[in-house]
Amino acid sequence: PPADPPPAETERDSLDSHLQSAEAYFEDGEYDSAIVELEAAIDLDPDNVDAHTNLALCHFEKGDYKGAAAEWTRGAELDPEQDLVYLERGTCYFNLARYDEAIEDLTEAIARNETSADAYRVRGKSYAFLEDYEQAVADLTRTIELDPTADEAYLNRAVSMSKIGGLDDLTGIVTDLGMVLQLSEDDGMRAQAESMLENLLASVDDPALIELAQAALAGEVIAEPADEGELEAS
Repeated sequence: PPADPPPAETERDSLDSHLQSAEAYFEDGEYDSAIVELEAAIDLDPDNVDAHTNLALCHFEKGDYKGAAAEWTRGAELDPEQDLVYLERGTCYFNLARYDEAIEDLTEAIARNETSADAYRVRGKSYAFLEDYEQAVADLTRTIELDPTADEAYLNRAVSMSKIGGLDDLTGIVTDLGMVLQLSEDDGMRAQAESMLENLLASVDDPALIELAQAALAGEVIAEPADEGELEAS
């Protein structure tokens, strides 16, 4: 007698196949193909949290921050205990220049994880764009306490400090810019730090400050490490 036909693929098997294919495409940077697979998975299971989460990540990598935020929102509706959504959606809102909404989400992210350097970093940038420079400095300082290698936080703190007091805290500004030059491999950030230091050198006549700025340009300035007791108390 003829052999029995192979069993039909179950819906669960099909869902898993789409999710696995999407993961492989994502790892290879093929985000459009990953999106096709994830949308097929959602057609089979509209309430699949993993599918919505991974779809959000794909949209973010493609620069579709609006689409990513929408998927993070759907994921949060399906799983309100999901902590990552507030950091990720807050970052999307920042990239969409929706700074108040970004701050709201990032504040919730910090409430859920007080040691999230990324949440403080992005919230600090959001405050800076709203010209609340004192709060920006506070958040960026906390970022650096949690992650002393956060090159972007040093740069944005230097810019924010310059907005607050003009030339009142030049030592701190110079030190932060020097840390950018030591830590960052980003050409744009390095160029901005160098430009700020060169402008400062051209505008001051204090020998100690000039020496410090020259050392910063040479990559020889070291920031004071955060005190462990102070860090725990923050």
